[in-house]
Amino acid sequence: MLRIYSLLLLLFVSHIFCGSAGVKNGTISGSVREGIGKPLGGVTVFAVFQGEPQIIRQAISDQAGNYVLNNLRVGKYALGFQKYGYETISAEESNNTTGGTKLGPTNLKAYVESGGHFVMGPVSLKSLGAFGTTRYSIRIVDSLTGETVPQATVTIGTNQAYLTSDGTYAVDVPTEPGEAQKPLIVSVLAPGFKETQAQLLPAPGGVLEQVLQMEPELAEIEGFINLGGLPSANLFSQATILVDGLPKESLNVKTDDSGYFRVTVPASTPDRVRSFHVNIFMRGFFPIRIPNIIAPIAGATTISYTPSLTPQTVSVIGQVSTALGGTGRPSASNQAVILELGVVAPIQAGTFVFPSVPVEFPLTVKVFLINEQAELGSAETQFTAAINGTGSFSLPTLITQP
Repeated sequence: MLRIYSLLLLLFVSHIFCGSAGVKNGTISGSVREGIGKPLGGVTVFAVFQGEPQIIRQAISDQAGNYVLNNLRVGKYALGFQKYGYETISAEESNNTTGGTKLGPTNLKAYVESGGHFVMGPVSLKSLGAFGTTRYSIRIVDSLTGETVPQATVTIGTNQAYLTSDGTYAVDVPTEPGEAQKPLIVSVLAPGFKETQAQLLPAPGGVLEQVLQMEPELAEIEGFINLGGLPSANLFSQATILVDGLPKESLNVKTDDSGYFRVTVPASTPDRVRSFHVNIFMRGFFPIRIPNIIAPIAGATTISYTPSLTPQTVSVIGQVSTALGGTGRPSASNQAVILELGVVAPIQAGTFVFPSVPVEFPLTVKVFLINEQAELGSAETQFTAAINGTGSFSLPTLITQP
């Protein structure tokens, strides 16, 4: 009796561990490609037995994209495929995500027969795009002066960049698969500048160099210019005011004919004093330069002195005759006057000379001459003196009328 029980137990154990008599394990093989192109190595292939007890086998595809799953018991299997940087074909019919491998039913199935070899057709995995570390190298400059902005705080995504020896801000930021087309927010803060933000796409495995401009906070410089007592409508509004290192269009220049001017410049900060050189150009005057004017932290600063514009001048020569063609009788009343300047020159033998007349300004000369009948005649003309290389400027002959 004991021998019968032992024989039955042996048969039961043999059934558990070896399956049915004569049943042999089998194999599944196949290949993996990247899209429809080259073979893809390093793919983890899962075979999940669709029965009880659950059995999981796995293999890694070789450089040729081939894999072999050995020692599989007879039955139906679900296959899954996974590699970092590629969309996962999970062992779950309705949830093929990039997450971990799922165990369960799948659309890719194989049936292993006793001692059989099941060949799975080629499987394609879709790349999620480039991934890896991007080295961001950011240079921060003043949008008006082009100077490097000091003391900036640069944040890329959630990563704060550090200042390098060449004045750029750098940080290494990892890019996960599928995120190469997702821009990161770059935020820049610096004293004396408005906050700047930009969006930058990563360059996985490479260096992304970028120049970002920051708009400075603004202040004003104002002052007065002595015009040398030259009266003329719209005189100072003709002036050109420039500031070294700043574009003309950023200055927002304001002037009036009293000689007042105002320009807009980047403001100083408590830790950084910014100074500027102001240059004033005006037709008919020698240019002047007002150096090292310190910009205020806010509001306006007034230049403490009043520079003078020095006019460029020439000698103006004119001829006068009476209606009869003569030069008139000698008299102290024979005079020429430049009305706008109030300067007077005597007329002698029909000629007058003004030794120093500003150029480039519309002026009026009026002459008075005693004629042959002892009558006082006059004439006037408008002119604008110019530098012509001779050192003098000649007026047309003026003919007086009583």
